[in-house]
Amino acid sequence: MSSELAATRFWSRKALPLAGAMLLLAVAGWGGLRALRGPTVATVAARRGPLVQRVVLTGRVMSAGSVQLGTVTLGTVQDVLVDSGSHVQGGQLLLRLADAEQRAAVAQEMAGLALAKAQLGQVRQVSDRVAVASLQDAQVAVAQAERELQRSESLASSGAISPQAVEAVRDTLTSARTRQAAAQARATGARGSEAQLAGARIAEAQVALELAKARLALTTLLAPAAGVIVERHTEPGDIVQPGKVLLVLARDGGLRLEAQTDEKNLTFLKTGLSAEAVADGVPGQPFPVHLSWISPAVDLDRGNIAVRFAVSAATSWLKPDMTVSINVEIARKQGAPLLPLAAVRDATTERPWVLVVRDGGTLRAAVTVGSRGTDEIEILGGVDGQTDVVVQTGIAEGSKARPNRRE
Repeated sequence: MSSELAATRFWSRKALPLAGAMLLLAVAGWGGLRALRGPTVATVAARRGPLVQRVVLTGRVMSAGSVQLGTVTLGTVQDVLVDSGSHVQGGQLLLRLADAEQRAAVAQEMAGLALAKAQLGQVRQVSDRVAVASLQDAQVAVAQAERELQRSESLASSGAISPQAVEAVRDTLTSARTRQAAAQARATGARGSEAQLAGARIAEAQVALELAKARLALTTLLAPAAGVIVERHTEPGDIVQPGKVLLVLARDGGLRLEAQTDEKNLTFLKTGLSAEAVADGVPGQPFPVHLSWISPAVDLDRGNIAVRFAVSAATSWLKPDMTVSINVEIARKQGAPLLPLAAVRDATTERPWVLVVRDGGTLRAAVTVGSRGTDEIEILGGVDGQTDVVVQTGIAEGSKARPNRRE
């Protein structure tokens, strides 16, 4: 073997381990440098953009009005003509009580009215005729007595009869006139007081009949307005008492949402404010609403205030008592400096702060915050658009770090 070849093999055996060793030293040096500089952490910088403040409320769907229906009389339920979910019209028959007794009372009073009318007819047709006939007889008797008196006076003047005979005829005339006056009074009474008495009996019978009909009407339950029966609490055969709720009717039209919100939001809430609602039962169909009413009083126990939202569009699938989530936009700012809400620590306290990367390490920086959105918060001071703010969790204050800014 030549000396050149031997030398080559010698240096190859020596050079390869040396290169590997040098490579290992280089890698170890790079890792050590990284260890000295710290790990990379996710950071962001404050950006300017629109800030939307929202309040999410949980509420329920309420109808225009719920009416509790029942009877005002004691009775036994005979028929229930509707069920929960039935849509009814105003005046529609919903329930009927057993009414045999009331119907019999109506029939009895109708017979009483017919009798009173017949009595009035009798007064007009019989009593009145008898009284008129008696008056006519009395008038004839008076006329005859007057003629007899004239004849007697003529005879007495010629001496044909005595004055005593004339007085007797005069007495007869007086008696006839008295009977005429009595007959006149009877005729007037037949047409007046007796007829009035019969008429009063008719009026009394009519009132009694109306009362019986009213009692019969109390055995039926009618819908006071169009709507949906949402509750049914009775069955045929039940004995019901006045005041017991048998059916609950939700009136048609004007569905609204009712919710509670913290009184701290009262500053931002104004009637007419637009919002979007989603029913838990139909999550894929959000619908527009607007704030229509704010309670004038705050619940002292919970610090909440009741609000109502009017449904702005037709939603036939919306049902009373459904649970809804209401997303209310209470404020919007353009060009506000913003940070992710997760990057700001103690944001709800008086001393909010962020963790920033500066000079190869992390440190705490106090910030001043403004309005708060759903995912972002307004930064009024403490950091600017060049500051690397840590958004990665698990990074301690005072540790070495290198920023890896996210856009």
